[in-house]
Amino acid sequence: MKSMQKLILTSILTAWILILCLPACKHQPGVIPSDPEDTMTIDTTPIDPGPQFDSTGVKCDSNVVYFEKDIMPILRQNCAYSGCHGGGTYEDGVNLETYQKTISTGKVRAFNPNNSELYEVLVTNKQSERMPPAPNARLTTDQISLIAKWINQGAKNEICNPNYGQPIACNDQGVTYSGFVKKVIDNQCVACHKASNQSGNVRLDTYDAVFASVQNGSFMGTIESKPTFVRMPFNANPLDTCTVNKIKNWITNGAKND
Repeated sequence: MKSMQKLILTSILTAWILILCLPACKHQPGVIPSDPEDTMTIDTTPIDPGPQFDSTGVKCDSNVVYFEKDIMPILRQNCAYSGCHGGGTYEDGVNLETYQKTISTGKVRAFNPNNSELYEVLVTNKQSERMPPAPNARLTTDQISLIAKWINQGAKNEICNPNYGQPIACNDQGVTYSGFVKKVIDNQCVACHKASNQSGNVRLDTYDAVFASVQNGSFMGTIESKPTFVRMPFNANPLDTCTVNKIKNWITNGAKND
């Protein structure tokens, strides 16, 4: 029995001696050895957050008629220009260049279009009283209905951001005359610069007239408020930077009638 115990102790002692005789690990304490086959690298490229969207101001409600967005363009194009009710000429004392002037001189009665002079002159059958006066065309049924709806909603000066929810970055590529430039000009310029009302002896109601203005530099000079030029649109908010850049890009690409 004693010999058996002696044999076991001898075996254990021998095993410990062999372990102690093994070569010591050459790695520094606390350092994990690198795997020569591990070639993975850390990507430090900033993550693209994607398109950023405009969240300024108030989102437009399709059920609400906004003065600056919906009504003012109609007035500018048909009424608020030199020789009529804007541009320094205010026939019958009616000034339709701003919200406050439209309400007061247009005798707008909130919630009551039929008692509002601004609306009455649009629908009257009396040729001597109707506006716009002949030979100018009447406003369209949709335009008249929109003005009536605005008055019925209280004739308020509500403001919204038409670009709410749209990408902030301005995509000024692929701009065409028919698809963008003409629409801006018709909405902001033609009322004062057409065959029957050539304010400043300038016409912008045809492509050829616009192209001539582009060639002599006056078109960009006015919308960019360059020295010696009168800022346009006159007596109205300037065109936003994105719109100006789009028009500039169209001009840079040849100002084509596309």
